Amino acid sequence: MSSVRTRRRSVISEAVAPWSDIARLLRGGEAGTLIPVIIPRHRRRLWWMLPLWFGVYALLTGVMLSLAEAGSDGLGDVAYGALATLSYVGGVVLLLVGGLWWWRSSIVEIEQGTNGVLTRYGAVTRTLDAGRHYLWHPWSRVDFVVDTATEIPYSAPVMACPTQENVPLRSIEFFLKFRINDAVLFVRTIGAGNFDLVLSSAVQDAIRQRARQMRTQRAYDLRGSDVADMQDLLNRQLSGYGVRITGCNIPDVQLPTQYQQHLATRERIAKERTAYEQEWGLTRKRRIDSLGMDIERAKKVRDARIVEVKAALNRAREEVAQLLERQETEAQRVRFEIETRGAAGSSRPRTRPAPSGPWRRRTGTTGRCSSTNWPAGGWRWVPGWPGRLRSRWWCVPTAVPTPRRCRRCSRRSCCRG
Repeated sequence: MSSVRTRRRSVISEAVAPWSDIARLLRGGEAGTLIPVIIPRHRRRLWWMLPLWFGVYALLTGVMLSLAEAGSDGLGDVAYGALATLSYVGGVVLLLVGGLWWWRSSIVEIEQGTNGVLTRYGAVTRTLDAGRHYLWHPWSRVDFVVDTATEIPYSAPVMACPTQENVPLRSIEFFLKFRINDAVLFVRTIGAGNFDLVLSSAVQDAIRQRARQMRTQRAYDLRGSDVADMQDLLNRQLSGYGVRITGCNIPDVQLPTQYQQHLATRERIAKERTAYEQEWGLTRKRRIDSLGMDIERAKKVRDARIVEVKAALNRAREEVAQLLERQETEAQRVRFEIETRGAAGSSRPRTRPAPSGPWRRRTGTTGRCSSTNWPAGGWRWVPGWPGRLRSRWWCVPTAVPTPRRCRRCSRRSCCRG
């Protein structure tokens, strides 16, 4: 596993390549290697100076032959003239060839998204932007071509990171993107090969610090977590090399095998618990719904019974009211009859005929008349006549409305016996 992780680790280096291969190496790298810096393989030599020197020599030779022609005559004059002309022509041709060779060797084309570091006599003078440039100075050349526009991806797995409980995690995959801002500062201070070691060390240190703050059971929380503080830390460490970290994250965390089995068991138990809780929740909900329906049904029955009781109570009240009304009407009718009879009795003469029925004074408490064995119809207060009879209670039959004169004594009261 460690070998696999090591092969997956990104490697940053620099390469020496001809100008024709610079674009391919900067974009795709070589054998899984990231190449942000390329050292061009120059074909520029000083051979272009030979035609120039020979041309100058030919011109000087032509001048000397011209001078010799002026001092001679005859056949020598013609020979010197021809040689001078030939020297002039050869010198001009050689100068043209040397100039063209110089012009062609001074052309430098920088790829888009890269910067060239220009040196003169080995000292860095300035950077060249993308495009065509002419290096007329014989000892000026581009020593480095640096990719300054591409965000270069970098993957750094960190092995055996201890957690807060000193449990070593098998690996933590860390991914970042960086960009070279200052090409001159990058190539002069660190270079691509040394930058790989520095970046790997900084990433491992940041990851181990973060892992030390985490508990083992929460190690998976590192995946996709916020690593802005780690990015700021790396930027502070790498700013002196002209490099800026543009983004980073933790895509994967792997725990030890034994701990993974333990977590799998806990996860399975947690899922079973969740399933049981959901099942119990559904059962509880069904029971609550059933109880609620029973309660609603009981409430409806109770309300119906209350309505029936209230209706019966209202009917009883109406019947009682009607009964009271009938009794009141009957009482009023009886009272009216009594008043009517009283008014009719008071309008009759005071002398009345003798009573046709037996009248007797009340004797004892048997409730019967003293002269007959008739049951008394009731005890009534019979007023006496003025000067003749005292008022007293008399036993009067129900059929006899008023007292009559006694046949024996012709009085208006029963015989004393």
